[in-house]
Amino acid sequence: MPEERRLFLLRQRLNSSNLNRERNARKARKIALYVRTVQGEDVAPIFDSLQREADRRQWRVARMFHDQAELDPAAHPVPEHWPGWRAVRDLIGSGQLDGVLVPDRTHISTNTAAYVNELEAISDRQGFTVLLVREADP
Repeated sequence: MPEERRLFLLRQRLNSSNLNRERNARKARKIALYVRTVQGEDVAPIFDSLQREADRRQWRVARMFHDQAELDPAAHPVPEHWPGWRAVRDLIGSGQLDGVLVPDRTHISTNTAAYVNELEAISDRQGFTVLLVREADP
């Protein structure tokens, strides 16, 4: 099975129980928008796209986080080193957020093992991770 398909299925499996948990049964789920860019990249259109998707799903955007790197986007360090991402994890863990909406997996990590670790960390905190552009078509 191709890696991107495997990652898609893993994320779907991890999300399935958390999207249906009692705390997520609120009329409007509370989410964060998370974007990681390189220095000088305009973040506004990315957040606009995420906001449109949240609106379409009738989710309430409670917080927006933006981490900015000075490096090539493919050279992202481990996600837990980024303050915005750590805040997302902490807020989901404390029950203040139900999940996070991200443009694509590279905004979390380009490293497969680190990406999987973050999906599992969000799921362990009873949250969900949704991508605007998923890893693979189902």
